[in-house]
Amino acid sequence: MQRTPNSWYGVYGTAENDVWVVGSKVDYNPSPPPPLNETSFIIHYDGSKWVEHKVNTSSAVYNVYAIKPNDVWACGADGIVYHYNGSHWDIDTIKISKSADDFFQLNNMIKHNEKLYCLGRNATEQGAKLTYYFFENINNDWIKLDSFIIEGDNLEYKWGPAAFYVSKINKLYSHGFGGVFEYSGSEWINIFKTEYAITDMKGEENNFVLSGDFGHVFHYNGKDWKELTNLYREEVVYSGVWIDKDEVFVIGWDLSGYPQTTLVWHGK
Repeated sequence: MQRTPNSWYGVYGTAENDVWVVGSKVDYNPSPPPPLNETSFIIHYDGSKWVEHKVNTSSAVYNVYAIKPNDVWACGADGIVYHYNGSHWDIDTIKISKSADDFFQLNNMIKHNEKLYCLGRNATEQGAKLTYYFFENINNDWIKLDSFIIEGDNLEYKWGPAAFYVSKINKLYSHGFGGVFEYSGSEWINIFKTEYAITDMKGEENNFVLSGDFGHVFHYNGKDWKELTNLYREEVVYSGVWIDKDEVFVIGWDLSGYPQTTLVWHGK
């Protein structure tokens, strides 16, 4: 059997026996063209085994967010939103005005103060023009709260387009290009600005750790943001971070050679 190029984009768990992984599965088409068929991929771990959940879409799934075992949300390419109620998946689509050649995707979802939010992006002119969206689910309809355009010399981000994060004291943040933003309930405030994309953030208000592109890792001690220069590696893309009161892990991959290698930092 030939190997196929599958991709896993998101993981989320509520417990050691409730873990979700999402992505896309590519199979060889027995009747090309096209040579490959892409389908959505959602898999669940119950503590002893992995079970694939079939959904009737042919779009990649980029993010999964589990509130509890019977309330799971996912989103991805083509504006598709997936919701699992414990027994079956419902499929919804967030629609925007776009041309046939545009590529619209949903990047991240989160629930905060009983409100469900979603981040999206539409790529026009082969990515030369990017429109970012901030949606809220109101009465089972997805409403656009705001949007902004990145094009040419216009590089001002209204929020972090990569992902949301909710802290232990229930503050909502977003991060990505532009740095880190805090949501006031009506607008996003840029609390840490950097020229490097922030790929992940974890911690609480007096102890945040941020991972970033091109080997940059940052720490916030409640007063000041500082780069952890001892972790700087120009050839490394840091992709994730985990932290508690005693230790921290930062992960990424090294692009300096072939094959690429995974890098894990562990601090106490």
